[in-house]
Amino acid sequence: MPEIEIRSATPEEAEAYRFINSTVFAYRPEGEPFTPGETTICAFEDGEMVSSFNAWPFEWMLNGARVAAAGVADVGTLPHRRRRGHVRRLLEESLRRQRAAGQAFAILWGTHTAIYRRFGYEVVTQNVHYQMRPADVDFAALPGAAAREAAGDVQLSGQPDVETLRPIYDAWIADRTGELHRSQPMWERGPLRDRSREGRLYAAIYEEGGAARGYALYTVRDGVYGPTTEDLHPDESQRLTLRELVALSPAAYEALWRVVGSHDLVRWIHYDNAPEDDPLFDLVQEPRMLRRATQDGIMARVVDVAAGLQQRPYGGPLSLRLRVIDPLCAWNDGVWAMETDGARTTVARSDGAAELTLPVQSLATLVTGYRSAAALVGMGRAEASAGLDLAAVDRAFATRHRPHCFHHF
Repeated sequence: MPEIEIRSATPEEAEAYRFINSTVFAYRPEGEPFTPGETTICAFEDGEMVSSFNAWPFEWMLNGARVAAAGVADVGTLPHRRRRGHVRRLLEESLRRQRAAGQAFAILWGTHTAIYRRFGYEVVTQNVHYQMRPADVDFAALPGAAAREAAGDVQLSGQPDVETLRPIYDAWIADRTGELHRSQPMWERGPLRDRSREGRLYAAIYEEGGAARGYALYTVRDGVYGPTTEDLHPDESQRLTLRELVALSPAAYEALWRVVGSHDLVRWIHYDNAPEDDPLFDLVQEPRMLRRATQDGIMARVVDVAAGLQQRPYGGPLSLRLRVIDPLCAWNDGVWAMETDGARTTVARSDGAAELTLPVQSLATLVTGYRSAAALVGMGRAEASAGLDLAAVDRAFATRHRPHCFHHF
């Protein structure tokens, strides 16, 4: 049997770390390479790195509160070293480290939902996909449309400026769940990243009364899917890829979409990560022509039940005894007494009978507002005592917006 070691990778082991990632995820590294360090956890067999794991220290929005969360990425094992329990070792070690670091939540983009569910993660967002033609961006006649269209103006730039975009984004995420607070490197390596195959990056900025109130980040390229003329797509002259559209008012939203739809030479507009409650479907003349589809987004795990529940703002007062089932984290497993007035919350161990019993996976969907307590009970993913007022629980855990995450990591 090989000798197994679990530890962080060193900067000198960067090539081995990148080799695992490029092999597991079948990609060619682009841009500045990642240098492994203390945020990583790796498995070694007889001194050879065979599994990788990384957890970025993020600030995650939870119903308007900014909380510490671990952004899990790069989880993989070399093909000839799989089925030996390495990923389990890494994920279990990560939970211990995350709790010690004060990260009450962990989030990730799951390649295999079933794998991460075994470790307490659950899907908590949905991404909306649109594929439309420019002519399909045709808004229905709604009250106040003329006034909204005349309210402001859009400026177009081929050199997006973070200092202009950041205040808009920060104001937009202020009462949301699932989005990440972005540092300068996150802007540069995320929505502003140069992907030459997508074409030039543009920023459309909506301004009203001298203030920027919205932006759309998008790229436009010709019909080439790849780097050679052999990759020409016969049905696509130009392709527009909308990376993000963030608007602080209905006027900003409509104006930005009109700019996106004004690219007459574009055959298809692709928007792959709109929020689940994005209003476009309700605003255009022919919503079916948006070719709207949904796909699971990020997964989340409650790493520390007591800390996590206390950090979240609530929609009103609630007194609740929760029985959390968490086989991997003994510090979470058990009955918890939760008391909140909406703004201040206390959570403590309890000897009382549980009013709501649920696995830690279901707790993640409740805390984020992705699923209501009534829905969880109705589908058999939670059990409620006979006297529990599920409506009161749902009022407390409700969120103003559907959870969503723009940022891929």
